[in-house]
Amino acid sequence: MVKSLDQLIHKHSLRQSVINICKPRQIDFISMVHNFTDDKKFNVNLNDYRYDYRLIPYDGNLFGLYNANGYSTFSDDYTLNTVYDKSDNFFTISDDGIEHRRLPLFIIKFNKKEYDLASNKYKDYWNWKTNRNKVRAELEDKYLMDSKFAMHLIRLMRMCKEILTEGVVHVKRPDAEELLAIRNGSLTYEQVLQLAAQYEDEMNDLYKKTTLQRSVNPTVAGEILMTVQDMMWSK
Repeated sequence: MVKSLDQLIHKHSLRQSVINICKPRQIDFISMVHNFTDDKKFNVNLNDYRYDYRLIPYDGNLFGLYNANGYSTFSDDYTLNTVYDKSDNFFTISDDGIEHRRLPLFIIKFNKKEYDLASNKYKDYWNWKTNRNKVRAELEDKYLMDSKFAMHLIRLMRMCKEILTEGVVHVKRPDAEELLAIRNGSLTYEQVLQLAAQYEDEMNDLYKKTTLQRSVNPTVAGEILMTVQDMMWSK
Protein backbone atom coordinates (compact mmCIF):
# COMPACT_ATOMS: atom_id res chain seq x y z
CA MET A 1 0.00 0.00 0.00
CA VAL A 2 1.30 3.46 -0.92
CA LYS A 3 2.33 5.53 2.10
CA SER A 4 3.49 9.12 2.33
CA LEU A 5 6.86 9.81 3.90
CA ASP A 6 5.13 11.53 6.79
CA GLN A 7 2.82 8.56 7.38
CA LEU A 8 5.82 6.28 7.76
CA ILE A 9 7.63 8.73 10.01
CA HIS A 10 4.67 9.14 12.35
CA LYS A 11 3.62 5.49 12.41
CA HIS A 12 7.02 4.13 13.33
CA SER A 13 8.58 7.16 15.09
CA LEU A 14 11.29 7.22 12.47
CA ARG A 15 11.88 10.96 12.02
CA GLN A 16 15.58 10.97 12.88
CA SER A 17 16.16 7.65 11.10
CA VAL A 18 14.46 8.93 7.94
CA ILE A 19 16.44 12.17 8.13
CA ASN A 20 19.68 10.19 8.26
CA ILE A 21 18.67 7.73 5.53
CA CYS A 22 17.57 10.47 3.13
CA LYS A 23 20.72 12.52 3.65
CA PRO A 24 22.92 12.47 0.52
CA ARG A 25 26.09 10.42 0.96
CA GLN A 26 29.35 11.20 -0.79
CA ILE A 27 29.91 7.53 -1.65
CA ASP A 28 26.75 7.57 -3.80
CA PHE A 29 28.20 10.26 -6.05
CA ILE A 30 31.16 8.24 -7.30
CA SER A 31 31.66 7.25 -10.93
CA MET A 32 34.26 5.10 -12.65
CA VAL A 33 36.84 6.84 -14.82
CA HIS A 34 39.23 3.98 -15.56
CA ASN A 35 39.53 0.35 -14.50
CA PHE A 36 42.98 -1.23 -14.27
CA THR A 37 41.79 -4.60 -12.96
CA ASP A 38 40.99 -7.77 -14.90
CA ASP A 39 37.35 -7.47 -13.77
CA LYS A 40 36.15 -5.19 -16.54
CA LYS A 41 33.19 -3.63 -14.76
CA PHE A 42 32.03 -0.13 -15.55
CA ASN A 43 30.84 0.99 -12.11
CA VAL A 44 32.35 0.85 -8.66
CA ASN A 45 30.53 0.58 -5.32
CA LEU A 46 32.72 1.85 -2.52
CA ASN A 47 30.86 -0.37 -0.05
CA ASP A 48 32.78 -3.22 -1.69
CA TYR A 49 36.07 -1.38 -1.20
CA ARG A 50 35.75 0.20 2.21
CA TYR A 51 38.28 -1.58 4.40
CA ASP A 52 41.92 -2.15 3.48
CA TYR A 53 41.61 0.20 0.56
CA ARG A 54 42.55 3.84 0.19
CA LEU A 55 41.71 6.87 -1.97
CA ILE A 56 44.72 8.83 -3.23
CA PRO A 57 43.95 12.31 -4.62
CA TYR A 58 44.74 13.01 -8.23
CA ASP A 59 43.82 16.27 -9.95
CA GLY A 60 40.50 17.92 -9.12
CA ASN A 61 37.94 15.43 -7.86
CA LEU A 62 39.73 12.39 -9.28
CA PHE A 63 41.09 9.70 -6.98
CA GLY A 64 43.05 6.50 -7.35
CA LEU A 65 41.68 3.51 -5.43
CA TYR A 66 44.51 1.40 -3.97
CA ASN A 67 44.93 -1.64 -1.75
CA ALA A 68 46.11 -0.36 1.64
CA ASN A 69 45.96 -2.45 4.81
CA GLY A 70 44.52 -0.64 7.83
CA TYR A 71 42.86 2.13 5.83
CA SER A 72 39.26 2.75 4.74
CA THR A 73 37.87 4.71 1.83
CA PHE A 74 35.07 6.42 3.77
CA SER A 75 34.03 7.23 7.33
CA ASP A 76 30.98 6.15 9.31
CA ASP A 77 29.10 9.24 8.05
CA TYR A 78 29.94 8.14 4.46
CA THR A 79 32.35 11.02 3.92
CA LEU A 80 35.26 10.12 1.62
CA ASN A 81 38.64 9.72 3.28
CA THR A 82 40.98 11.59 0.98
CA VAL A 83 43.76 12.89 3.27
CA TYR A 84 47.11 11.86 1.85
CA ASP A 85 50.77 12.49 2.65
CA LYS A 86 53.33 11.75 -0.06
CA SER A 87 55.54 10.15 2.55
CA ASP A 88 53.02 7.29 2.61
CA ASN A 89 55.00 5.79 -0.31
CA PHE A 90 52.33 5.71 -2.98
CA PHE A 91 54.86 7.24 -5.32
CA THR A 92 57.98 5.67 -6.75
CA ILE A 93 61.04 7.27 -8.31
CA SER A 94 62.10 5.89 -11.65
CA ASP A 95 65.69 5.62 -12.90
CA ASP A 96 65.32 8.94 -14.68
CA GLY A 97 64.40 10.62 -11.36
CA ILE A 98 60.77 11.22 -12.30
CA GLU A 99 58.13 10.63 -9.64
CA HIS A 100 55.38 8.17 -10.63
CA ARG A 101 52.24 7.00 -8.90
CA ARG A 102 51.78 3.32 -8.27
CA LEU A 103 49.13 1.87 -10.55
CA PRO A 104 45.71 1.92 -8.79
CA LEU A 105 42.88 -0.56 -9.10
CA PHE A 106 40.58 2.17 -10.37
CA ILE A 107 40.53 5.85 -11.07
CA ILE A 108 37.23 7.26 -9.82
CA LYS A 109 35.58 10.66 -9.79
CA PHE A 110 33.69 12.29 -6.95
CA ASN A 111 30.84 14.19 -8.63
CA LYS A 112 30.96 17.06 -6.16
CA LYS A 113 28.64 19.40 -8.04
CA GLU A 114 25.81 16.84 -8.04
CA TYR A 115 26.49 16.01 -4.39
CA ASP A 116 26.38 19.67 -3.35
CA LEU A 117 23.12 20.15 -5.26
CA ALA A 118 21.51 17.14 -3.59
CA SER A 119 22.78 18.26 -0.16
CA ASN A 120 21.31 21.74 -0.61
CA LYS A 121 17.94 20.30 -1.63
CA TYR A 122 18.04 18.01 1.40
CA LYS A 123 18.81 20.91 3.75
CA ASP A 124 16.12 23.10 2.19
CA TYR A 125 13.50 20.37 2.58
CA TRP A 126 14.18 19.75 6.27
CA ASN A 127 14.44 23.48 6.98
CA TRP A 128 11.02 23.84 5.40
CA LYS A 129 9.70 20.92 7.47
CA THR A 130 11.01 22.52 10.64
CA ASN A 131 9.95 26.12 9.97
CA ARG A 132 6.79 25.63 7.90
CA ASN A 133 3.38 27.15 8.64
CA LYS A 134 2.30 25.84 12.04
CA VAL A 135 -1.34 25.29 11.05
CA ARG A 136 -0.31 23.21 8.04
CA ALA A 137 2.13 21.27 10.19
CA GLU A 138 -0.64 20.52 12.71
CA LEU A 139 -2.91 19.24 9.93
CA GLU A 140 -0.11 17.03 8.68
CA ASP A 141 0.54 15.66 12.16
CA LYS A 142 -3.14 14.96 12.70
CA TYR A 143 -4.02 13.39 9.34
CA LEU A 144 -0.56 12.08 8.33
CA MET A 145 -0.60 14.11 5.13
CA ASP A 146 -0.95 17.74 4.07
CA SER A 147 -4.75 17.65 3.97
CA LYS A 148 -5.00 21.30 2.88
CA PHE A 149 -2.87 20.51 -0.14
CA ALA A 150 -5.08 17.47 -0.80
CA MET A 151 -8.17 19.70 -0.69
CA HIS A 152 -6.70 22.14 -3.22
CA LEU A 153 -5.56 19.29 -5.46
CA ILE A 154 -9.10 17.90 -5.69
CA ARG A 155 -10.60 21.40 -6.11
CA LEU A 156 -8.30 22.31 -8.98
CA MET A 157 -8.83 19.02 -10.78
CA ARG A 158 -12.60 19.41 -10.50
CA MET A 159 -12.37 22.97 -11.78
CA CYS A 160 -10.32 21.75 -14.73
CA LYS A 161 -13.05 19.23 -15.58
CA GLU A 162 -15.68 21.98 -15.37
CA ILE A 163 -13.68 24.26 -17.65
CA LEU A 164 -13.29 21.50 -20.23
CA THR A 165 -16.98 20.55 -20.18
CA GLU A 166 -18.78 23.85 -19.42
CA GLY A 167 -16.23 26.48 -20.39
CA VAL A 168 -16.89 28.18 -17.05
CA VAL A 169 -14.74 28.79 -13.97
CA HIS A 170 -16.78 28.18 -10.81
CA VAL A 171 -14.82 30.14 -8.24
CA LYS A 172 -17.54 29.95 -5.58
CA ARG A 173 -17.55 26.23 -5.03
CA PRO A 174 -20.83 24.26 -4.94
CA ASP A 175 -18.81 21.47 -3.29
CA ALA A 176 -17.31 23.72 -0.61
CA GLU A 177 -18.48 21.56 2.29
CA GLU A 178 -17.03 18.41 0.73
CA LEU A 179 -13.72 20.17 0.08
CA LEU A 180 -13.56 21.39 3.67
CA ALA A 181 -14.23 17.83 4.81
CA ILE A 182 -11.21 16.69 2.78
CA ARG A 183 -9.17 19.37 4.50
CA ASN A 184 -10.39 18.00 7.80
CA GLY A 185 -9.31 14.45 7.01
CA SER A 186 -12.37 12.82 5.43
CA LEU A 187 -10.13 11.06 2.88
CA THR A 188 -7.04 8.98 3.51
CA TYR A 189 -3.80 9.54 1.63
CA GLU A 190 -4.51 6.48 -0.52
CA GLN A 191 -8.04 7.71 -1.33
CA VAL A 192 -6.70 11.11 -2.39
CA LEU A 193 -4.23 9.46 -4.75
CA GLN A 194 -6.91 7.20 -6.17
CA LEU A 195 -9.33 10.08 -6.74
CA ALA A 196 -6.65 12.24 -8.34
CA ALA A 197 -5.69 9.42 -10.71
CA GLN A 198 -9.35 8.99 -11.65
CA TYR A 199 -9.75 12.71 -12.38
CA GLU A 200 -6.56 12.73 -14.42
CA ASP A 201 -7.87 9.94 -16.67
CA GLU A 202 -11.18 11.77 -17.07
CA MET A 203 -9.47 15.06 -17.95
CA ASN A 204 -7.24 13.43 -20.55
CA ASP A 205 -10.37 12.09 -22.21
CA LEU A 206 -12.27 15.37 -21.89
CA TYR A 207 -9.37 17.32 -23.38
CA LYS A 208 -9.76 15.34 -26.61
CA LYS A 209 -13.47 16.20 -26.79
CA THR A 210 -13.60 19.76 -25.51
CA THR A 211 -14.99 22.53 -27.72
CA LEU A 212 -12.66 25.09 -26.15
CA GLN A 213 -10.21 26.86 -28.45
CA ARG A 214 -6.82 25.21 -28.64
CA SER A 215 -5.00 28.54 -28.44
CA VAL A 216 -5.53 31.92 -26.78
CA ASN A 217 -6.30 35.14 -28.63
CA PRO A 218 -3.57 37.40 -27.19
CA THR A 219 -5.47 40.60 -28.11
CA VAL A 220 -8.61 39.57 -26.24
CA ALA A 221 -6.57 38.27 -23.31
CA GLY A 222 -4.71 41.59 -23.11
CA GLU A 223 -7.93 43.56 -23.17
CA ILE A 224 -9.38 41.47 -20.34
CA LEU A 225 -6.22 41.91 -18.30
CA MET A 226 -6.22 45.69 -18.72
CA THR A 227 -9.95 45.94 -17.94
CA VAL A 228 -9.60 43.96 -14.72
CA GLN A 229 -6.52 45.96 -13.77
CA ASP A 230 -8.35 49.24 -14.33
CA MET A 231 -11.26 47.99 -12.22
CA MET A 232 -8.92 47.11 -9.35
CA TRP A 233 -6.91 50.34 -9.39
CA SER A 234 -9.95 52.60 -9.79
CA LYS A 235 -11.41 51.53 -6.42
